[in-house]
Amino acid sequence: MAAQNTPKELSGIIDEVRSIPGVLACAFISKTGAPLASYFPGNESNNAIRSLVGVMCATVISSAEGVASILDVASPHLIIARSAGATIVITSAGDTAYLIALLKDETEGQIATERIHAIAERIGSVI
Repeated sequence: MAAQNTPKELSGIIDEVRSIPGVLACAFISKTGAPLASYFPGNESNNAIRSLVGVMCATVISSAEGVASILDVASPHLIIARSAGATIVITSAGDTAYLIALLKDETEGQIATERIHAIAERIGSVI
């Protein structure tokens, strides 16, 4: 379970995601949306923002899972939300957590998304 990981291990996950070119912010959250580790420049000490982002992202993927269930297809493991200027990536990291990243618009989105998803899959296999 993700909550059993040490703060150093969780910080290492965030550092790895931050090293991907174009990542503006990122978080590792539980399936309920509780922030386990995060990097939100300018808001790093604001627990309310960290919690709100975590809960909202968990809600987005939970809603997508509900739609998949109704339509009798496999649950999504990756959600991409594009807006003017940024892309939000939410991906499953095993059965207990999600990895979230905010990418700046000019980022090579496909490559960054693939790297983020690969990190999440690797984490998911050990938590």
